[in-house]
Amino acid sequence: AIDDPTDESEASLSAAANQIYAAALVKPIPETAADALSAGVEGCRDDTNCDPAQFAEHTCRLVIKSSDFLFY
Repeated sequence: AIDDPTDESEASLSAAANQIYAAALVKPIPETAADALSAGVEGCRDDTNCDPAQFAEHTCRLVIKSSDFLFY
């Protein structure tokens, strides 16, 4: 759940991505995906059209399409 729908801080977006990943795969985002997570968070923060809810939706789609999810 996103506590503050206007909070686009790195910590808030990273927490949202981790919650989505953990909900789908019952484990935190692996360290090997840290660069991808960072790129996604920074991409959202740099995009004036991206908000936390939209970021969460895109993250959810990416997790569901990931090989980690498909082979879970």
